[in-house]
Amino acid sequence: MGLLQLVLTVGGFAGTLGSAGVRVAALQLTARAWGRGDRPGVAAALFACLRYGLLVSATVGAGLILLAGPLSRTLLREPRTALALRTVGPLLPRATL
Repeated sequence: MGLLQLVLTVGGFAGTLGSAGVRVAALQLTARAWGRGDRPGVAAALFACLRYGLLVSATVGAGLILLAGPLSRTLLREPRTALALRTVGPLLPRATL
């Protein structure tokens, strides 16, 4: 298995973990506010979901950066992937939103 596939697998899992249901929550909350005719509530729901998504994905990205060494040695059994995992970490908040 190539190094890129190893890194993309871990990055994909981190992206799934980082999004943590934000899209579904945003859809549900905005639909409810829209249905009630609460326009300020729609904006508030979207802003709250954006903040939550950024917080969770930044936390997961930071965890990926900090744990890149142990993950590359134990989980992937390929120490050369540590740098690539550290590169994926800061990109995670942008990629998940």
